[in-house]
Amino acid sequence: MTESTVWMSYAEAAEALGISAASVKQKARRGRWPRQVGNDGKARVAVPSDLLEVKQATTPATNPPTSPDTTLPTSTVSTPPVNPVHEALARLEGEVVGLRLALDAERRRADAAEARVVELREDRDRWHGLAVRPWWRRLVG
Repeated sequence: MTESTVWMSYAEAAEALGISAASVKQKARRGRWPRQVGNDGKARVAVPSDLLEVKQATTPATNPPTSPDTTLPTSTVSTPPVNPVHEALARLEGEVVGLRLALDAERRRADAAEARVVELREDRDRWHGLAVRPWWRRLVG
């Protein structure tokens, strides 16, 4: 591998990445991380260092500062965390509403077209009946 890696057991990698050991196994399988069995009998995978750096950068410090000078003021208004899944869900729900409206409009259009087809068939049959009658019946009535 061209990037630097760290050999870790699944449990160690799970703790370092903040996910379950089963998730690490899946991630290792999908990412085709090299795997080897250590002397202790545990499987070890080569975890890319950039994943560990990203996790460490996003993990807050375990010992927050306790001095009053360094604490940040807290606001009384709490904002809900923005979750991309919720945003996608809201967007998809909006699309569903729009598609339902379009479906209803198309159903109304199809119903109107079917009614028009029935009218045209009746008109065609009436004209066909007139055309089939002999000429002298048309004159006499």
